[in-house]
Amino acid sequence: MGVFDDLERKAEDLLKGSSAQDSSHDEDAPGEQKERGINKVLDGVADAANHATRGAYEKQIDGARDTIEKKLGGK
Repeated sequence: MGVFDDLERKAEDLLKGSSAQDSSHDEDAPGEQKERGINKVLDGVADAANHATRGAYEKQIDGARDTIEKKLGGK
């Protein structure tokens, strides 16, 4: 399960990074900060999955990313 461990680590790194970067946008509403952080993590995980599969499942990965975003209340 090396690929999934790598994806998990990347997602955690993105979450940590987005928390630090989001603090620079204090004037934004908390919901906007959360949505920006979620999108950043989803984009990073999708990119990592596409890279790990060498783009073979890009359409499916992007579709899953969009479905997750919608379920989390994104646009």
